[in-house]
Amino acid sequence: MNITEVIKSVADMIGDLLVEGTVKPTGWGYTFNSDDFRRFPLANQLKGYCIYFNNAATLTGQQSYIASHAAGSPTICVVPSLPGQPLENDKFLLLKEFSGADYWETLKRAHNRGRDIYLIPFMATISLVATIWEYAVPSGFKWIDELRIVPSGHTDYDLDNVLVLHRGDWDIRANAQGTQVIMFDPRFIDLDEYDKEIVYIIGQRKPKDIAAPVSGSINTPEVPEDFLVYKMAALMSQKKLIKDWNQVQFLVRESDREESKMFRYPKPTSVRIP
Repeated sequence: MNITEVIKSVADMIGDLLVEGTVKPTGWGYTFNSDDFRRFPLANQLKGYCIYFNNAATLTGQQSYIASHAAGSPTICVVPSLPGQPLENDKFLLLKEFSGADYWETLKRAHNRGRDIYLIPFMATISLVATIWEYAVPSGFKWIDELRIVPSGHTDYDLDNVLVLHRGDWDIRANAQGTQVIMFDPRFIDLDEYDKEIVYIIGQRKPKDIAAPVSGSINTPEVPEDFLVYKMAALMSQKKLIKDWNQVQFLVRESDREESKMFRYPKPTSVRIP
C-alpha cells in the first residue's frame, strides 16, 4: 500500500471521504456513478470541499477546492488553479473536512512515530586489518546485534560456517571526534588470526523517511501500513473532535495495538547506535 492509498483508507475510515472520482475524457469533471448522483443533486452542493489527486499522471499530491458546479453535472470549477491540466482517468478524492495537506502532515507524524519503534533487519561488512582495532560503524544502523567472521573462500553464511564473535571481544564507543566506532579488545581477541577476513555486522536500521507523493513515483513506506492507517485515523479523529467517543477509543486502541505488534526487540546484548 503506497502513501496515497493509506490516505484514502484513513479518509474512508473516519468518514471524511465523499467520493473517489475519475477525470472524464472531455473537460475534467469527475465521473459519478448513479448512487453518487442521487447523493449530490443540487447545484454547488459540494462547494468548499477539497479535491485531492491521489493517483494522477501529473497531479498526484496536488489539491484545490470546489468553487462551483451545476445541478446534476459532474463538471466542477476549482479555486485555486491547479499547476497543470488533469488528464483522463486521473483519480482524486473529495474530502469533507480535511485537506490533502492535512492528511500528508498527519501521515508524516504517524510515520515518524513508526520510525522510532519499528526496526528493519540490516547488514553491512568491514574488512579486518590485524593492526587496526577501531572501525567506523557503517551508516544506517540503529542497533548492532552481533559480528560474524566469514572465513575466506566461504559463500555459505550459515551459522555452521561462520564464527560469531563473543560479545566481550568488541564494543561500540565514541572516538575523540564523536564518531561511533566498533572497537575490538586486544585482551580478548587476536586480530592477527583474522587479518583480511570479512566481518558481517548484523543488526537493525530505522525505516527510510518518506517523500511527498508525486506522479510517476510509487512511494511505499517501510513502516507497516496497518500501523499507519490506525495511527493516522486516531490522530485525525482527535483533531476532528468526533462526537462518538467510542470511535475515538477504538482507533486509539487499535493504533496502540498495531504499535505493540510491530516493535522488534533487539537482542539483550545488542548495542544501540546513537
